[in-house]
Amino acid sequence: MITRVSLTNWRSHLNSELEFSEGTNCLIGRMGSGKSSVLDAICFGLFGAFPQLQQKKIRLEDMVMKKPKQQRFAEVKVEFDSNGDSCSVKRRIEKGKSTGAELRRNGKLVETQSQKVTEEVERILKVDYDLFTRAVYSEQNQLDIFLTIPKGQRMKRIDELLRLDRFESARASAVALENKFSFSREQKEKLLEGLKEDEINSEMIALKKDIGVKEDESALLAKESEKAAVEKNSLKGEIAKLEKAREEFYALKQKLSSLESLNLQLGRDISVLEKHCAIKADAEELEKKMNALKEEMNKADSQTREKRELLLAKKIGMGAESAKLARAEELEKEKEKLEALLSGDRLQKLSSELDCVSRELKAGAAGIVSAESGIRECKLAMEGLSSADSRCIVCGHDLSEGKKLELVANSEKKMESLKTRIIETELLMKKLLAEKNNLEKKISELRIAEAREKEIGNPESDIEEARQRMEMLSKEISRAEDVLDGIEKRAAKLQPEFENLVREYESAKAAALKRKEMEEKRRLLEKNISETGLLKARLSQSANLCSESALDEARGKMEAAIGREKSTEARLSYIKEMISDKRRMLEKAEASKRIAEGLGLEIRKASAMEQQLQLLQRGLEASQEQLRKDFIGAINSAMHMVWENLYPYTDFSSVRMAVDGDYVLQLQDKNGWTPIDNVSGGERSIACLALRIAFALVLAPQLRWLVLDEPTHNLDEKAVAELANVLRDNITEFVEQIFLITHDPSLEAAVSGRLYRMEKEKEGFTNVVKVEG
Repeated sequence: MITRVSLTNWRSHLNSELEFSEGTNCLIGRMGSGKSSVLDAICFGLFGAFPQLQQKKIRLEDMVMKKPKQQRFAEVKVEFDSNGDSCSVKRRIEKGKSTGAELRRNGKLVETQSQKVTEEVERILKVDYDLFTRAVYSEQNQLDIFLTIPKGQRMKRIDELLRLDRFESARASAVALENKFSFSREQKEKLLEGLKEDEINSEMIALKKDIGVKEDESALLAKESEKAAVEKNSLKGEIAKLEKAREEFYALKQKLSSLESLNLQLGRDISVLEKHCAIKADAEELEKKMNALKEEMNKADSQTREKRELLLAKKIGMGAESAKLARAEELEKEKEKLEALLSGDRLQKLSSELDCVSRELKAGAAGIVSAESGIRECKLAMEGLSSADSRCIVCGHDLSEGKKLELVANSEKKMESLKTRIIETELLMKKLLAEKNNLEKKISELRIAEAREKEIGNPESDIEEARQRMEMLSKEISRAEDVLDGIEKRAAKLQPEFENLVREYESAKAAALKRKEMEEKRRLLEKNISETGLLKARLSQSANLCSESALDEARGKMEAAIGREKSTEARLSYIKEMISDKRRMLEKAEASKRIAEGLGLEIRKASAMEQQLQLLQRGLEASQEQLRKDFIGAINSAMHMVWENLYPYTDFSSVRMAVDGDYVLQLQDKNGWTPIDNVSGGERSIACLALRIAFALVLAPQLRWLVLDEPTHNLDEKAVAELANVLRDNITEFVEQIFLITHDPSLEAAVSGRLYRMEKEKEGFTNVVKVEG
């Protein structure tokens, strides 16, 4: 049972909350007041859709309130009880975002993903959207939809309601599938005829025989090739040995020639070295003298560097004193200029002039204030004279008009005079202000000069001191230069003596090295003479091992073995290619055989599938007929059960849906079954209501809900009254909760649950008013 529906920004509902109970709940109001929007909200809240949205008559974003102000979102919340659980489902539409949803059971959050929320609601209610909109939800003016369907189309529409049309679709699909299998089977049979299986088998036997013969021939050729390769490798080893022996012979011969040439050169080198070893000077004694002289030269160099550094320091000091002298002289000149600038009490005179100008500026400012005060007084006097009962401000007597004019003219003249004085004073003050600024600038410059004079102090003493230090440094520099000159002359005499000793020492050292080299070459010559004898003996032995005729013979045999190997390999390659071609032909034939076998198997499967599909078609048709009979039986049983409670009279005892080429609705009286077209409007509406209740009981027995939107369409006043009585008193035995949407105030009598009136405010909002029973 639905217990509460809350709407926020849903179409014309700004914030509407409706509570519902068992029995018939009614929403009443004029067209466009927002009644049907409540039903759309219930359907959308439960299943995320409603008929107009599914039929694309409206977009979901159109459900967000647009007037009087465009809202950002819309929200629907539906609360219901099911199997002892209190459930609530909430869905939110927000522009530019996907629809949000949440489902709660007994206050606990169950699901938040929109599609999964819908699936869980369908599981709880045991009804999906299609079944809800077909069996429970009667759209606007659709209570008598059965009667409005043209005869001949009712069975089709009822089959759609029951989803029996799916059997027809399935049967059509089975026929199409059968035709597809039939066409495929025929095509494969044609392909199988083109594949001659006997010829393929004969070809495969011949190819296998040829492959066997060629493989035997290939094995013989492989053995011949292997034999030739062994012989070739053997000869290759023999040739390698012969060539190695020849190479060794020529290498020994070359080495012997090189040794003999080297021995000759060594003999010549020894003769030359004997001539160079005649020098007998002692290199060690020369080295001692040279080191002593070097030490004396280093001492002279050290003294020279020391004196030069001392001389440089004194010259740097001389430069610093010269810079100090120049700076002191510059300060002396600057001081003379400053004294000339400050002479004659100029600062005191300028200060006196500045005081005078300042007093004149103050006087001018006071004159302007006085003139402005006089102008204000003149204006007040003129304002007083302009009033109707003007009196003299001195004696208090009334003033004549002429006197008033005279006094006004005098005031105006005085004001002009004062204004002229202000302008002249302002011009004078401007000049005085410029003069004041100039004087202040000059005074500032003189004070800076005065401070600078004090900062400079007395540079004459600095000048005298710098000149004395420079004179002393000049004498010291002269003495240092004389000492440095003596040291440099002594060092210059030592250098030639040292160079002569170095030359003598190098000559003695070179002679010692030549003697050593000569001894080494003599030892090497003796060694080479011994090795030359050994090489001659080895060369004689190697000449016997390397025979050119034996090498030529081995090479000839090698070429013959290579020729046989290549010939055998060429023939073997040709045989292998033939075997490969035969194998490819065999594989092709085997593939053709497999294709033929596969086609045969697929043809048999297709034939079996055609038979199965034919059986399926007959089964679907029989099932459709049986379900239709069962449904009609169940509907008629339910209508008969509810008829006595719905129909308050005795004219008709039952109602049924019969098949007469198409579905027809009939009522039973004492004379038999009467078509519904022959009865009153009220009886037709009760019959249609019975049919709608029967659909709900048969298709959704666990839900026991019924939704009727404008059910009084095409009903007269009496039929409406009868329908109201039925909805109030009789229907609740079969249906737990009814939602009635109507514009007809007569149906207020049908309410056994909650009644709400819907009214459209001027601003465009729907005002929901709960009517207490």
